[in-house]
Amino acid sequence: MWSRTHHPTPLLDPQKLNFCLQNSLNVLLTGRHGVGKTALVKKTFQDAGLNLLILSGPTMDPWVDLVGIPRPFTRQDGQTVLELIRRPELADDNCDGIFIDEFNRAPAKVRNAAMELLQFQSINGHKFKRLKTVWAAINPADDEYQTEPLDPAQLDRFHIQIEIPNAPCPAYFIGRHGSQGKAALEWYDQQSQEARYLISPRRLEYAIHVANLGGQVKDVLPAISNIRRFIAILREGPLFDELMELHAKNDAQKAKQIMQNPETGSQALSLILSNRAAAVFFLPYLDQEKLMSLLELNNVLDIIVEYAPTVPEFNNVLLKAQKFGSTRLINRIKQHIRAKKVSLDNEPQLLPSDLSQTNDSLKKIDPYGRFDTNSNN
Repeated sequence: MWSRTHHPTPLLDPQKLNFCLQNSLNVLLTGRHGVGKTALVKKTFQDAGLNLLILSGPTMDPWVDLVGIPRPFTRQDGQTVLELIRRPELADDNCDGIFIDEFNRAPAKVRNAAMELLQFQSINGHKFKRLKTVWAAINPADDEYQTEPLDPAQLDRFHIQIEIPNAPCPAYFIGRHGSQGKAALEWYDQQSQEARYLISPRRLEYAIHVANLGGQVKDVLPAISNIRRFIAILREGPLFDELMELHAKNDAQKAKQIMQNPETGSQALSLILSNRAAAVFFLPYLDQEKLMSLLELNNVLDIIVEYAPTVPEFNNVLLKAQKFGSTRLINRIKQHIRAKKVSLDNEPQLLPSDLSQTNDSLKKIDPYGRFDTNSNN
């Protein structure tokens, strides 16, 4: 694949969470709002066929949700004692796991009551025989969130502590939204760091939903993001898929249109530079000034030098760079030429567009779809 965005990879390796579940390890997940912590936990237990009790930290009461509500009870011997009335899931002992969401927003009494539960799977000495593990999720403990930092003793009750990346999960978005999920991911990756910080994965999904309803996406996404492009890419589909199709079909005309369009060209660059074959096919369709500016990137310079003997545009841009480029760039080009042991034509070569497409001397070099003008076959 050219891009992780378009491959349905999970945000976390499922085997890591399965390992924790199989070995009854307590897990603490830390991540910003909207990254899918709760959904991740629910899916892990669901896939394992286990019962999960989900509790919301901010609304929990230590007596109602954990310890139980005391009430007087008269025994057969006439002695009146207190018994605890627990919620049905705990009273019936039918939970394999307990998940406390937003644990660091829970009152201190709740977090203290949970400490015994975390370590011994019991409350006030009452052991839950079926309970295997307790998981929790928190937001980062910083000034951005109204949270209480967990003290060292509370943190120490969790065997495993995992940080969730602040990014949309490709497996979720593609699995749930298909081509639109790919398009949204591609758009998200093109946004500035500031914009991505403001767009949680949950908000990105809201934007897809509102767009499909025909609503105003500008009321969902921050103004600093490219909202017009978001609407267009949902309608047209991800540029990545189009690039792959053009590459497979060797569609030079359409490839040139995309690469020389100021908007799609810059977006295409971020998708193709991670793949050598794609770069060799698409880079020649950039204008010479843009292509020359990319020589500052070591991976691009490496590709252009290696394929200069068979790709006229690459040969020509190297000649231009050695004539008009900085001393530093000229020295880097010479180093790459020596390392690759290639020879450049000292005169600008004719480009495929300057030659007759019916000329039998033109030959494609597999798998890049370029023309080898030096071939006599």
